[in-house]
Amino acid sequence: LVFAYNNVFLAATQFIAVNPLYPELQLPLTPFELTAPVLGLLLVFRTNTAYERFNAGSDAVWEVTSRFRSVFRQLIGYLSSPSVPHAEREAPRYPTR
Repeated sequence: LVFAYNNVFLAATQFIAVNPLYPELQLPLTPFELTAPVLGLLLVFRTNTAYERFNAGSDAVWEVTSRFRSVFRQLIGYLSSPSVPHAEREAPRYPTR
């Protein structure tokens, strides 16, 4: 896709360059040279802000998922029928001497 775009752009610029009907346009470079660092910093800060928002949202989703799993495990433990009789659960685990 990029290759095709470059070929079309190159063909168009060569056609314009050899066709005398179109005037040659030149832009001064000074405005671009002066604004490039500012635009670069703006882009960096916008990227960092977007990443911070993404990271905060990701943390919130993980927190909700973790709490849901925790509540679900507690609910399963509370509602499941005990497989160990009550007398065995209340007995000490290690024999006392």
